[in-house]
This record gives sequence, structure tokens and C-alpha cells, in this order.
Amino acid sequence: MPADLADLADVESWSYRLSDAERAQLVAATAFARKAGVRLEDVSRRSFAPASFGRVLEDVRQEMMYGRGIVMLRGFPVS
Repeated sequence: MPADLADLADVESWSYRLSDAERAQLVAATAFARKAGVRLEDVSRRSFAPASFGRVLEDVRQEMMYGRGIVMLRGFPVS
């Protein structure tokens, strides 16, 4: 297996499981953006601020930009 694929073999090493509190923050931030009429293409840090979950999103961004280029968010609220 090539080295790059070997890095992806351990899914847990590039996964993040959202806590109940983080899911609640994400749901609340989504509801706020919807109520404010923010269009999907206009979502920004200012219009979508899920409290301390922002730190998780910054970590995800760092991994996407400078790490493996992939992150699996587990427990993401899809409803």
C-alpha cells in the first residue's frame, strides 16, 4: 500500500466525533443563520458562529489545508 493510502487506513486517526454540546452549538448556529436569512453561499465566520465549536472547525481547516486533506466528522447532525 502506498504511504499516502497507508496514512488513511486508520480512519480514527483522521476522524472527529462531535460531542452533544458541539452538535447543539452547530444546530443553534444553523438556526440563527437561517432565521437571519443568510444564503448558503454567504455563510461566513460572522454569519455562522457556533460558539466554541469554531475551534474544532479551525482544527478541521488546518487538517484539510496542511494535513491529510480529509477529515471525517462523526455524529454530524444531518436533520
